[in-house]
Amino acid sequence: MKGAENRYDLDSDFWKAFRELPGSPYRSSEDLSGLRCLLVHLTRPGDYSRNEYPLSLGQMASILRMNQAQVTIRIEDAPEFRSDDYAGYDVIAFYPMVTLLPRLLLSIEEIRRTLPSARIVLFNSEQHQHENLLGVPAAPDFARELVEANPGIDAILLGEAEASFLALCEEVATRRFDLSRVPACVFRADDGSVARSSAPAPPIDFRTLPFPARDRLEAGILEGGRNRLSARIQGSRGCLARCAYCVEGTSNRAGALSKPWAGRSRDVFLDEIELLSRRFGVCFFNVIDSSFEDPGRGGIRRMVGFSEGVIQRGIEASFKIHLRGETVLKLESDQLATMKQAGIDVVIIGAESGLTSELASYQKIASAEQTREAVARMDAAGPFFTLLGHIMFSPILELEQLGAKLDYLRSLGRTWDYLNLANNVLVYRGTTYHATLERLGLAEPVKWGDALVGYRYRDDRVARVAEGMGALKRLCPEVSALQNLVYDTFNVHARFHNPMNSALREREGAFEDWWATACEARARLGSAFEAYFTDLVDEAGGGGRAEAASLAAEVKTLLHDQRECFTVFRGDLEGHGLDTTGLFLQTWLSLINTEVNSARGRIR
Repeated sequence: MKGAENRYDLDSDFWKAFRELPGSPYRSSEDLSGLRCLLVHLTRPGDYSRNEYPLSLGQMASILRMNQAQVTIRIEDAPEFRSDDYAGYDVIAFYPMVTLLPRLLLSIEEIRRTLPSARIVLFNSEQHQHENLLGVPAAPDFARELVEANPGIDAILLGEAEASFLALCEEVATRRFDLSRVPACVFRADDGSVARSSAPAPPIDFRTLPFPARDRLEAGILEGGRNRLSARIQGSRGCLARCAYCVEGTSNRAGALSKPWAGRSRDVFLDEIELLSRRFGVCFFNVIDSSFEDPGRGGIRRMVGFSEGVIQRGIEASFKIHLRGETVLKLESDQLATMKQAGIDVVIIGAESGLTSELASYQKIASAEQTREAVARMDAAGPFFTLLGHIMFSPILELEQLGAKLDYLRSLGRTWDYLNLANNVLVYRGTTYHATLERLGLAEPVKWGDALVGYRYRDDRVARVAEGMGALKRLCPEVSALQNLVYDTFNVHARFHNPMNSALREREGAFEDWWATACEARARLGSAFEAYFTDLVDEAGGGGRAEAASLAAEVKTLLHDQRECFTVFRGDLEGHGLDTTGLFLQTWLSLINTEVNSARGRIR
């Protein structure tokens, strides 16, 4: 729906509490009531995140609606472009994702050809699975290249774009069209040349920033009142760690005034969660903060205070958070118990590697042994799902080291996780790790318009193993489907012990039977992956040949059997009149996880 027909424009729950706050950079002095804006998230079939749009699209919608502009948020399948869907808007804005960037640029060409007067803008802002392409250290160069090579793009906003996007919309609404007035903006000038504004982007002001709009959540409300969809939420941006490959610590700082970390007040963050819980029945929350324990020494107090606030407000929910390994070791048993009581079920720990040499190249704080202790502590603390971030392949590896990396995952009981065995380090331009690879002579020259840095391996035999593991998801798509199902299994195990699902305990026996069967299947899957990985290593070393057919057959069998087990277990619960909506949610997996082979640092 366009213009005034869009009922979401009249929904003020997300911004009314912020509208009159003094000193807000998100209140416009201009009349934006006639402005029509389309915010687009491009996806494609197979993307497990198709029901959600990046949080900053909702953020921009709330800011513009707070200023009486008319906004539509659209999730668009890449092959389904229709020019009529884009007609009638003054500003069309996209959130670029690294996997679909080439297809996005094609869509922009089509829009420009059919709608020559459209104003087309790109921005990122909040962290979205480390896909903040326009906030990386080399973003100014990358943005300039994109605008120069793609005549359909009018402007790209660098870094934290909330205030900048509002300023750009003011220029369009008033018909001044002077983009040099827009902070941190790379734009096409009237003469066709590419320029960059001189003013830096102001940092996020969490005190006055309205809550992001939720234009699709009501579609997930079930008959009993709970919502089958999850909600991404963000209480902070940035990270105080300085991991060399990651952009979170330096994100949004290119030509901007942003700080390494900034966060909402605990109470306002809880206000948003309570709004989503009470109004939409949301019970699954994906906290996208890259480092939920920051800032610094006060981070644990903030985290425990958040848990206590959830309990005090009576919010029934399941949360997923990100923590560093060294933080887990600082948590007391009673603090972990409070987190679990609040509904924190899924904890993601960035292990990255079990090799000291790799950890040093990444500038990780936690050692391999500290991470091992952290995972063991979480596994022993109770029914949490402790999910690892692990990078199996980096360009500095030797073939002989892959066995040690496999042993490390085996010691953590995580070889069933295909992503742990197949992930490649992704290198963003201008990061410390990019400089490291250039110094080692392993970085490929950056091509015009590239978001990622390709690389060579010190040992090309490692590259062959990486290619082989990455190819599995295409040779056998059931690998991704089973990966998703195994994650769901762990999520259900953690959520079964969530206070909001206490009524399910009467079927503890059925749960234990199902979980025992799931554990057996996971052990079989881990053994199958270990064998195939070892065969790939042997083949790269000049030995035998890795055969994917037997692994594929095992994966297909396990996928069928585990789906059946899920159906039987769920049927048992519902057959006894129990509500299972607080248990089941399809786990989010990105296209990088499910379709793309990123060996050698390229998206293919």
